[in-house]
Amino acid sequence: MYFDIIGLKGRGYFMKLNASIIHQELSSSFSVEMTGSGRSDLHLGPPQLYTGGEIEFQNDHLYVMAASALPQRPKFPKDAVLVCVGNSMRLNHYKESGTVLCVLDPVELLTVFVILQELYNRFDAWNSRLFELYQSDADIQQYLDASLPLFGRPMFVLNANFGTIASSVPAGTEPGRIWEQDEEEISQDSMEIFLTESALALDVHGPFRMDLKHAKPLCVN
Repeated sequence: MYFDIIGLKGRGYFMKLNASIIHQELSSSFSVEMTGSGRSDLHLGPPQLYTGGEIEFQNDHLYVMAASALPQRPKFPKDAVLVCVGNSMRLNHYKESGTVLCVLDPVELLTVFVILQELYNRFDAWNSRLFELYQSDADIQQYLDASLPLFGRPMFVLNANFGTIASSVPAGTEPGRIWEQDEEEISQDSMEIFLTESALALDVHGPFRMDLKHAKPLCVN
């Protein structure tokens, strides 16, 4: 038998995540071993809690199981992700096929499931808020302010001349000190060196990492 978050909450839509996000969330509370690279796109639906019985694993699904309840040598598709609480020799079969996150600490299965539920709830609330802002013709500053509680990192929107047109930083961050590391801030010299040595294609859309002297911020054109 297994249950999913949609059935428990009575809702029909949730934002999809990926194995890396799941791994980061669980690693903040437990020791977690991840096997398999997993896909980088957001393809995983909400978690499904398996407690025993027959099951047909499917791609793009996130399964949460105890090691003691693992089915023996089922067909496990490569785009499925398994969160297993506890270790087991049976996991080797799953690791050969798809992506496995093994929670090594002694913890209740339901505890892990609830943490994943809450993770999806947070992303779902953020996604819903962004849609509300989109419908209300909000400005870019409101989008950043709505995203700050989820990501907890300084965010900046720059114009074509690399001037800041909107920003949002965590509480306690000193204004003007951007992407701090070792009590340093990005200097004009650092930016000029990066622009000189890097072939920026501003017409290419997608994320990239700026390799600056004191930080490596993630950027999106």
